[in-house]
Amino acid sequence: MTHRPLVSVIIPAYNAEHYIDEALHSILSQTYPNIEIIVINDKSSDRTEERVASYLPQVTCLTQNSSGGYPGSPRNTGLTHCKGELICFLDADDMMRPARVETQVNFLVEHPQVGVVFTDYRNFSNSGVFEETHFQTCPNLWQRLKSHPRLVLESIEATSLLIQENFGLPSSMMIRREVLDVAPGFSTAFQIGEDFHFYYRIARRFSVGIINQVETDRRLHENNITGDPIKMLHNYIASRSDLRTSEPNRDNIKILDGLLYRCEINLARAYANQRQFSRSFLYNLRALRYAFPYRLDRVAGGLRTLVRMGMIAAHLKN
Repeated sequence: MTHRPLVSVIIPAYNAEHYIDEALHSILSQTYPNIEIIVINDKSSDRTEERVASYLPQVTCLTQNSSGGYPGSPRNTGLTHCKGELICFLDADDMMRPARVETQVNFLVEHPQVGVVFTDYRNFSNSGVFEETHFQTCPNLWQRLKSHPRLVLESIEATSLLIQENFGLPSSMMIRREVLDVAPGFSTAFQIGEDFHFYYRIARRFSVGIINQVETDRRLHENNITGDPIKMLHNYIASRSDLRTSEPNRDNIKILDGLLYRCEINLARAYANQRQFSRSFLYNLRALRYAFPYRLDRVAGGLRTLVRMGMIAAHLKN
């Protein structure tokens, strides 16, 4: 490759002193030479800033006021200050594999119509490494990748597939700077789902690249923000509802409606489990908005959830 565009790697970090060294080492070990690294310290109360300072001047560290747990905020700070023609992200507890940046840069150079490209990733925890990669848990995408290990999805196909099988992760994507003209940054209205909201908006206007190679290792631990299922469902509903209001494609609206129905039903069940029956009833009614006029199966599902709530209230079911 004759042209080696500058790649900015943005790392939002909050109380990440136990993980940030591994994340930074994984970037500094990249096979691609032209990288700037920006850590956004989200007002950590531990030794995160001290750990990052030991990497100066190879790493730039910016400290901002606390985002209050909204990860879109530090990522946006990074977007404001980075200089790269291409931009990627890494959560402070995740790690890149050595060829990740070079692999994605080469793909974007070869496919100028692509605005965002994703590689596969593998989850791990203190219990070990997950057997399946993330793409392997996405059946429709995985079926296509069996015959084409690298894909370029046009917008309508990419958005439809994203709704059904969210194959993305901030730590596995790279974007062109020009996509910020149509998706200026991450929403700060959601604590969870802001990443999906961001790259879905990009996919509406640009083709999406898929590379069937594991280039990121994603760490799961007790402090992951997705550990609270009720909070996660509320944020999923908020982010997907916001996208639905501006979705121009009727088929995608139908898919979004199905997702929102399932989220509302799951919230109704979760609140019934906590014996918060008024909230359970409310979200069951909200779910039924997506049942009329043609989805009798969703009406039946809502009725089953109401019966289940009544049985828990009457102590007939745990």
